[in-house]
Amino acid sequence: MEPAPYSQIAPVYDILMRDVDYRAWVFYITEILSKNGIGPPARMLDLACGTGTATLLLAETGFDMIGLDRSDEMLAAARAKAEAKRIKIDWRLGDMRRFYLDKQVDAVICLFDSINYLTEESELLDCFACVRKTLRPGGMFLFDMNTIHALSNDWGNGTKVRQDGEVHSIWRSSYQPCDRTARMELT
Repeated sequence: MEPAPYSQIAPVYDILMRDVDYRAWVFYITEILSKNGIGPPARMLDLACGTGTATLLLAETGFDMIGLDRSDEMLAAARAKAEAKRIKIDWRLGDMRRFYLDKQVDAVICLFDSINYLTEESELLDCFACVRKTLRPGGMFLFDMNTIHALSNDWGNGTKVRQDGEVHSIWRSSYQPCDRTARMELT
């Protein structure tokens, strides 16, 4: 398996994502689930959970959470945050294209465009097959993704320089219309 792309930025990931309104995302997710009869203490899997910020917030609302990510470094950050808050979460190292849980869940989420990393149809189908096996009958899979429109118009081709305290970053983005792929290089 190739190295997980977020492993190197795990120590600063939360700083780079500081502008994300995680609470609004969690509120939105819980509203959708509630309207479909799924609420705490339901069991939920967070695919590509990263440093676990959304996972932790969902656990705080009463969900029994499992967080899965393919970066051990991101999971280490998630575990440290959970331990500091004394929240029990089942953290698992795994790939969203090939995973198995021993118990079914009521809901699966995959946030922050993580599905967009599955660039081959076979990878997407593998992920969806794993999710289907993991969900109990009547369960829900909630995910978001960037569309071709967003990638070509909003993502675009450009460079952005940021300073977040002691963390300086350069974000280079490009969109390739020939194969409808986007690339981000972060320094």
